[in-house]
Amino acid sequence: MRIKIFPLVIFFLLIAEIYILILVGQITGVLNLLLLIVVSAFVGIGFIRKQGFATLIRGRERIFGGELPTSELVEGLFLVIGGIFLLMPGFISDCLGITLAVPFSRKMMIIFLEKSSFFKFRANFKAGSAQSESVKDNYPEDIIDAEFWDHSDQKGIKKSSKDP
Repeated sequence: MRIKIFPLVIFFLLIAEIYILILVGQITGVLNLLLLIVVSAFVGIGFIRKQGFATLIRGRERIFGGELPTSELVEGLFLVIGGIFLLMPGFISDCLGITLAVPFSRKMMIIFLEKSSFFKFRANFKAGSAQSESVKDNYPEDIIDAEFWDHSDQKGIKKSSKDP
């Protein structure tokens, strides 16, 4: 149901963007409108860049601490989506982009997604490998995974002429 509604939401968002741009263009003039769009894009992208570097540094710290940076990855995804919204010309998309760029609103969205059971996989990141906590709880720590071949039945194997 949600997938069928998404194209309609995008369509009406584009119609609303065009309508608001026309209204603002009539009030302020076309040159002022273009200047406002360009300035908002540059300021927004600068802010996204600053937030992205901060998120990257926090993610590296968590990795070096032996943890999986799941919240930082989701924040990075929100920053990318916010950057795309800020590059799109229009005021509604700028508001959406700024909402995704502000740390407080990003964290609130992550908390909402976690509570809505959007994230079903919780990972434990130790010694270079990620395991699901449910899998980890079911098995002891000292299991070694290996493969072997039974070579006792070698009657059908031909020896090459180089073999002694």
